[in-house]
Formats: sequence, C-alpha cells, structure tokens
Amino acid sequence: MRRMQTAWMGLLNILRASFKLNIMRASWIYLFAGLGVLTASFAGSAPKPRQEADAKTLIQGQCAKCHSGEKPAGGVDLSGDLASIAGLRDVVRGRPQASSLYKVVRDREMPKGGPKLSDDDLTTLRDWIMSLRPDPTALFKARCISCHSGASPAAALDLSGDLKALGKLPQAKFGDEGAATAVLYKRLADGSMPKGGTKLTDDELSSVRDWLNSLQPDPRALFTAKCVKCHGATNPAAGLDLTGDLTALAGLKQVVKGKPAGSSLYLRIADRSMPKGGPPLSDSDAGLVWDWIHSLAPPKEAGGLSQ
Repeated sequence: MRRMQTAWMGLLNILRASFKLNIMRASWIYLFAGLGVLTASFAGSAPKPRQEADAKTLIQGQCAKCHSGEKPAGGVDLSGDLASIAGLRDVVRGRPQASSLYKVVRDREMPKGGPKLSDDDLTTLRDWIMSLRPDPTALFKARCISCHSGASPAAALDLSGDLKALGKLPQAKFGDEGAATAVLYKRLADGSMPKGGTKLTDDELSSVRDWLNSLQPDPRALFTAKCVKCHGATNPAAGLDLTGDLTALAGLKQVVKGKPAGSSLYLRIADRSMPKGGPPLSDSDAGLVWDWIHSLAPPKEAGGLSQ
C-alpha cells in the first residue's frame, strides 16, 4: 500500500512538473507572439518618408542656394516662408501647370548645375501648389473695390471683405450648372464689369471661377463631360463608375475623404494618366476634383496646409 502511494505521488509530481513546464512554454510563446504583433504594429504605423516631405524643406534644400540673398537668381527669392513663396508671381494658386516655379523643375531647367528633382519631389511641389486654393482678394482690391466697397457699394456688392465674407455673397452662389452661372462670374466674364476699366484677362477669370468652384465643389458635370465614356454604369473601366450622385462618388474606394493626395482618383488626373486617349484635364478641372475630395473631410480634419 505504501509503495502504491509513493508511486502515485511520484506520478503526480511528474504531472505537476510537466504542467508547469507547458505553462512556461506557452507563456514564452505568447510573449514572443505578442512582441511580434507589437513590433509589426509599430512598423506598420511608421509614416512613409514621402508623407513627411514638406514643400518648404524641398524648396529651401534644392532652390534657396541660388534664390536668396540681396540678389536672388532671376529676382526670385525662395528663402522665405511658404506664405511669401505662395505670393510670388511664379506661383499660380491651385494651378501648378501654369506656375513657372513648377514648370521649370518639371521641364528639368532647374535647379541649374545640380541634380534634378525626383518624381516624388515634383509630386510634393505640384500637390503643394494645388493645395493653395484660389484667392481673389488681391484681384478684387486692384480692379473692383473703387466701386464695390464702402457704405454704399455699387449694386450692393461689397468686394472689399476677406475670403470668408466674399464666400457668403449672394452673387457668389450658383446651382448645379456650375460656377460660370454665378452672377459675380457672369458680370466679369461678359465684360460688364469692371465698369469703365480694363476687362479681366482669361487667367484672372479662371482664378475667380476656381475660387467659386472651391466654395461649392461638385465634380459631376466634369465627370459626365470627360470621364463617363469609359467610366459609365455599364462595365466601367477598372470598376470605377463615375455616374453616381455625390454620396455614391464620395464612397468610391478611389476616394480618400479629405485627402486628395492619397486618392487614386485625383492622382490619376493630376499625373495626366487620365483621361485615357483624351486631352489631360486642365489645372482648373483638377483643382475642382481636389477641392471636392478635400471638402469631404470631417470639419476637424478639413484645415488646409499651413502657409
């Protein structure tokens, strides 16, 4: 009987030891697995180098060596902050293809005597200029406020305010037909304004239209005119149907709400790979798509680029 008890005790001790060993092994397995998941999590959340690229860093690193000081090359000083650079005559807000700052590096004319910008750098510069939304305040002050300001502005149209005030003007509103139907734009486009002065140039009119479009971005007419031939409801190319309403369009996987530079729909337009077989979209049209995608962000995320 005693021998049997001793045998049973020995067996129990062996089972206890085996159980503890398995628990320890399992603990180590789970620990290393957890560390692996944690490491993968940190690795996956690390921002991509290009996501941290900044137009100011790029311009100062590649351009300011020659374009700074008392006598900057070509009279173009690129040593200031982004706000001053955005105000240069070489930058057309929201229109990189019309901005000489972008065109000279795109065409490999600049930087002189140094390595040319990479495709990623060109994208950074292009997207920064595109993000500079049109601002007609300087144009209105130069061409319009002699009549349209003060206590009794002509036609009750005060064009002396800031962007927020201008955006609330009833003459800046328009319907589904687009910005060209806004009273303000029509009076400028048909030459009835400015009265007694030089009419606006095509570029100036474009800047006003781009600004109006940025107030109520709606790309449906653009998509209908330029895209639905391939991206219609029946067998759309790449599975991309651009015939839907604004809600359906905003839900497309090619659209990242609030982030045009992360949306393949915008990127294919911006790099001119779309529309296929047709002329590329103008900067104004690309800007409309940018504005629309940017406007989809929740209010707390919709702030523009710090300038």
